[in-house]
Amino acid sequence: MRWVILGLAALGVAGCTLNTPEGEGPQVVRGGDSVAAKSADYRPLADLPTRNTPVTIAVYDIPDLTGANLRTDEFAEFSKAVSQGADALVVEALSEVGGGSWFRIVERKAIEPLLQERRMALSQADDAGQRQNAQQAQADRERLQDNINAEIATYRAKLEADYQSANTEQLAQMPPFERALADLQAYADTRRKAVPLAPSYDRLLQPSALPQMLIADYIMTGAIVAHDTDVLSRGTGLRIQNVGVINRVQKDVITVNLRLVNVGTGETVANRTVSQTVLSRKDQGDTMNYVTLNRILEFETGVVTNEPRSLALDAAFRLAIYGILHDVGAKLTP
Repeated sequence: MRWVILGLAALGVAGCTLNTPEGEGPQVVRGGDSVAAKSADYRPLADLPTRNTPVTIAVYDIPDLTGANLRTDEFAEFSKAVSQGADALVVEALSEVGGGSWFRIVERKAIEPLLQERRMALSQADDAGQRQNAQQAQADRERLQDNINAEIATYRAKLEADYQSANTEQLAQMPPFERALADLQAYADTRRKAVPLAPSYDRLLQPSALPQMLIADYIMTGAIVAHDTDVLSRGTGLRIQNVGVINRVQKDVITVNLRLVNVGTGETVANRTVSQTVLSRKDQGDTMNYVTLNRILEFETGVVTNEPRSLALDAAFRLAIYGILHDVGAKLTP
């Protein structure tokens, strides 16, 4: 009879843990949009009407102001209880609004690497312009020198021809040939000194080397403001004939705040604070009994379901964004 009871208890534990009825307890989902959709006040961001003219928006850091670490009773845990990349969740949500037609999102979290890359690109464009100007100036200098040399050669040939064709009376009236050559050489030296010895050019920074960076019309900012653990804990347990069944549910709450700020005026045009729950459920069963004097039969089974905090955080941000757009979406202007 005892073995019959143990077998039935083991089957009951397995049934409780492995065949949890659909809809009971926390259900793991694939995205924050699915979690947010459980709220009657939410409409999927991608389903919002499209806009003809997108608004430029910047998302700066969304800090974790809770300072909360993961809780564990077994060892010291220093991992943060909530994601430290909340701004990535906000950017992802904004990029889906109206099928991506609402916002042009400008990068601000990685602004320093972005500016560094732009400085490098501008420097390369500047150097290329400098080299081009230097090469052009050197070519102009060489062409000017060639023109001067050709001009002097023409004058010398004409001078020699004049002296050779002149008669005695004409030669008497002309300066000595050596003096004429010296004057021609002095003239050539004066002309050559007028040519710059080094390329002369202004710094060339092409305005079209890089387009101007976009300036945001609005800033989306905010923070994770609270992470409350063990808001609700409940459980039940049963043990009979060394067979035990335990059921436990724990509820945590994450609270976020988002603000939409007009860059032109500095006004906070909309503000939303949203809380989202995180449920954890544990079902466990075990049995232990003596088979013989020196042999023990022990059996244990269980299942733990934890809703991902990242999905709850994503859902909270999406609910806040939807609330903000519902309040002031029609008033947003580029």
